[in-house]
Parts: sequence; C-alpha cells; structure tokens
Amino acid sequence: MVQQLNQQTIEFEGTDQEQAVAGEIFNLMRMFGFSYAANRPIRQTLPNLVQYLSEHKFQGIENAEEMTGLVDKALTASPKVFRREEENGIVAFVTTKVGIAAVIPSEQVDHHSFRTRLYADAKPVVTPTPAEQAAQQQASNRAAEANPLQLPTAAPLPLPTAASAARPVAATVAPTTPAKAAPVPTAAPKKPETVAVPAAAKPTTPMRPAEVEVAVEVVEAASVVATPISEPERVAPEPVTAPEAVRELELAPDVVADLSLPTNQLLSEYGSYFRSSLLKGIASDSRFVNFANEWYLEEMTGRYSKGDLRRIREYILEVGGPVTDADILADLYNKRTNEGDYTPTRFALDYRLAKEKKDFEFVGTVDERIWTTAGVPAIGATRHKAAEIGTDYKYLEDPNLVDSNELKGEPGKYTWEHILTFYEYENGVLPYDVSAKALFPKLLQEDQKSVILRFEATQLGVVYNAELRYPSGNRGGWIVGLESFFSDNLVPGAILVVRQTNRTNQFTIEYKQGEEQEARLLFWDERRQKFVFRPIIFACAINKEEALTPDRYSRIDGQKRLEESERKRTDFVLANAFEYAGQKQGDTYYTLLDDLYPIANIERPFSRNYLRSLLTSGNNQFRVDETTPDAFFYKPAGQGRR
Repeated sequence: MVQQLNQQTIEFEGTDQEQAVAGEIFNLMRMFGFSYAANRPIRQTLPNLVQYLSEHKFQGIENAEEMTGLVDKALTASPKVFRREEENGIVAFVTTKVGIAAVIPSEQVDHHSFRTRLYADAKPVVTPTPAEQAAQQQASNRAAEANPLQLPTAAPLPLPTAASAARPVAATVAPTTPAKAAPVPTAAPKKPETVAVPAAAKPTTPMRPAEVEVAVEVVEAASVVATPISEPERVAPEPVTAPEAVRELELAPDVVADLSLPTNQLLSEYGSYFRSSLLKGIASDSRFVNFANEWYLEEMTGRYSKGDLRRIREYILEVGGPVTDADILADLYNKRTNEGDYTPTRFALDYRLAKEKKDFEFVGTVDERIWTTAGVPAIGATRHKAAEIGTDYKYLEDPNLVDSNELKGEPGKYTWEHILTFYEYENGVLPYDVSAKALFPKLLQEDQKSVILRFEATQLGVVYNAELRYPSGNRGGWIVGLESFFSDNLVPGAILVVRQTNRTNQFTIEYKQGEEQEARLLFWDERRQKFVFRPIIFACAINKEEALTPDRYSRIDGQKRLEESERKRTDFVLANAFEYAGQKQGDTYYTLLDDLYPIANIERPFSRNYLRSLLTSGNNQFRVDETTPDAFFYKPAGQGRR
C-alpha cells in the first residue's frame, strides 16, 4: 500500500457542498500524480473530472450538466489550491501534491536541466541528414587540396670552429630527475656571460663535422631554506551509536504493547488496536473501496454496465426471491468458485450492486451474501403492517424495559427458549430483544436494513425462510416469516427452541414436545370477527401460566378487537386487559402481573418489565398493591369501556 505521511491540511473555500467536491477532486488529482514531485503541476480538464464524478454518482448527482457547474464553481472558489486555465474553449484545473496552485506550467520549469546547471549558452545537438554529411565531406576535401600540408625543412648544422674543436662537449644533455621537493631560491641567479669567438679562416678542404657539445653553465643557487610541510593531525571519528530499538508502543491510554513479544502473541493480545489503526488509515484514502470489511483498490475493481445491472435485476425477479452473489455469478456469468479470480470478481459484483441503492438491497451476512430488489414478494404474512409492528416493538430499544436474557450455552452454540405469545403466534414474528440480539447476526453494512435467515425445523425436515428487520429510528426490530410453522404445529403458550449452527444466518428451530392433548384455547374467528375459545388437539408442550384458556379469561369470549387508534394507546390496552383478567372489587379491578401478561399480549407486544413500567409510571388509574409483589389495581375513570 502506498501511503503519504505527514500530509498538511488543505483548506478549501465555498459552501459545504463545494468544499466536499473540491476535497474529492484534490484527492483524485493527488492520486493521479502520486509519482510526481511535490511542486510539479497536476492538470486535469473539467470534462474529465465531470465524467468521473457523474459515473460514480458523487453526492447523488448523475446529470453531467449539473455536475459541470458544481465542479467549476467549487474549484474556482479555492484559487489557492486550484488554478483555472482555459485554452481553445476547454477548461482545465491545475494543482500540486502539496495543495498549492501551480503558477508555472510544467513545460517551462527548467531549473534542473544540464543547460541551466552547466552551460547556459549550450545548443542542442542536431544530427545532420545524409545530404548534409555529404556536403560537409566535399567541403573538407576541397579545403585540403587548396592548402597542401607543408612539412618543415631541417636547418643545416653549423660548421665547427677552432675554439669549438679544442673544447669538445656532449651534443646532448641527459635529463636529470627532479627532486621531490624543489628548493625555493632566496636570491636571483647570475646572468651567464657571452663570449665572442673570432671567425676562423675557411679551410681549403672540407672537414668532417665533429660532434658539437653545448656548454651548460651550472648556476649555484644561494642559500635555500626549505620549509617542511607538516601533515594535518588526524582525529579519530567518534563512533556512531545505533538508535535503540523501540520496545514498547502506546496503542491507547493505559494500553502499551510489548513489541519484543512473538508475532502471534502480539496480534492475539493487541490485534484489535492494530486493526483499528489500519482501517482508519485506508478508510481515509479514496483509492480504496470497502464491502463487508474487505478492501480493494477502486481502479482494480471490475465494473458492470447498465445492461449487466438490468440482467441481474431481471434474474432476481425471475427467481422470485432473494438470491446469493454466488448464484448470480454462476447462472449469469458462468463463474465458478474454484477459479483463480473468483474472490475479486465476487467483491466487484457486491461492491457495484451496493452502489445501486435504488435497484438492489443487501440482505446477507458474512457467510452468505444475499441480494434482493424492488418487486420481490415480501417474506411473511402478518396481520399488522410492517411499520405498525416496528412501532409496537419500539420499547425493545430501551434496556430497562426488556426482560432478562433467555439464552443458554456459549457464543456460537447459544440456545434460545422462548414462550410464544398470542401476538407472536398470530403475526408469525419473534421479538429482536436482548436474547435475539446475541443469537442472530449483526448487520454487516452500515445502511443494511434486514437480513435473510434460514430456520431448519428438524422435527419436520422443512426449511423456513425468515427475515430479521433491524431497529431503525423509532422502530424496534423483529423476525418475520414463521407464521406457517407456528400455525401448523404450535399454539399460544408453546415453548420454542432456537439453536445456532456453524453459519451465521442458519438456525435450527423446534418445539418442546408433550403428550397429545385437547384443550379449548383462544383464537380469532376471522369470519365472525370475534375472539372465541375453540377446541384444538396439539402435541407441543405449553406453559400453562401463559395459556389463554376459558377458565382464566372467559370474559374475552365473543369480544371484538380494539380499533387501531385504541390499540396504539398502551393505557387503553392495559385497561382493557384488566377488565378481562382482573377480579372486580366494587369499581376496581385487581390482578397479578402473571395473569395480566398473556391477555395484554393479544393486541400488542409487552414484556413484564414494560408492563411494570407502565403500571408504575404515575397514571392515576393504576395502583400498586403494597402487600403483594407484582399485584396491581385498576380503577376506571368513570364507566368502563363496555
């Protein structure tokens, strides 16, 4: 990974949107010129920048004309960072890696050329053409013919004289080897005297020339003082000590890592700190893209055309439900898991689909990446709308209103035993409470709304597809899609058992079995639009304290449902439940929390802690029995509802 350290903060001008655009473009241009010198200009044309941002739908803008005006205005607003140029009607912007607008175009920067550093008047070397070479050769030949080479003639030797013959000397002087240190004379040497030699009479007969010796006068130098040259004193260099190796590294306040530990031990103890630092670094680098905690270089990530995206959407609609990325690659692109480039191809598909939020929605986990699209039938058939169920479960986001954890076992092997309420049975849902949050997978993407779960009913050999809808805003979370399993095998009050498997989105679901029995239990008669007690035969074990039987709740037989406006009011629902479950004492109803809990969970979901909070919140209609734990009084304001 190439990472630039100690980058200075660049301040952009303009509105928040313009600053965001300028910052994105500066990162792009800096990445484009990552191998440039710090002050070398980086130039990009406005059409190129607009095309890139439009294709990536930056800030949700796809229109090129709208993007052009925004980019031009944003970059022009920061003249200290970007320099605007316009040539032949094409607008371009120039900056540098250090974030300073370039002043001199790159072709005029000549500070480091040989001509500037060595010889300012140097001329470029131009290779002559063959015709020019031939012309130069002919001119050289003509100049040689016009000026022939003149060799020097030897001068005649002088005839010997009588004086010279009487005192012969050597004709040549052997060179002497110079001394290592030439003495420096302190007095000027004497000038040699010139002696005139009289001319001799011309001989009558020619004479053989004799060897002529040149007299050499040796000049004795005056007293010479030689100054000895002393060598400088050599000073031994000081030894360079290597810096001490870093043994400890502070990762967080009061967290110091011992770097001398073995690598495996170091990562096992402090791996989370190193990972968070690494993620922080690459997350701030626009060259990297992320999906499901996997990181790739954006320029190396494959792309899909609009035609490809249309084919994928049509494929999901044809299947009629969510599909995995492995199915898309296998059925549409004949891509197999054993191919060498399967992993980056899979990442590219998931990343590109995640960018198309209008057409595709991710509903998978780390084990199984699942995609769906608009138009696919919803999972589950509930009595109430999804928004209404989410509002009903809003209380689950308050830790003080949720009942204690019902999980058993250890992480990865959790078992959840849950007693089914009437509301859950009728809608085919389960609450996403504290137990469910530890059991079911966490969201993988920040903007993920739901995840597809698979429940294998081991007692039946059937697999049910369900959907976990995560909490959002003022709505709680819940699991939907189990209405068939509930209605075919269970009754309200049944004991449900859910177990984790080795995959994060797959679970086993079963019910505690009991002896086959027949009992009259409460149901909603759709045809008559009333609550009725109906005999039913079942073989599942039930919690008798939460079973809705006529001997405990006979007053609800033949009653109608609350209106939706009434159902939204928790105090109205509780008052209605008191009239069905409580013992009437004059104008007051008295009941225990365990008797109130099953009947209150008919119209909307409640936990025991949620009921305690509502009954003790200060509503004058409800009062606590100080003598009995979890016992309450209800006194209607005026006449009762019916």
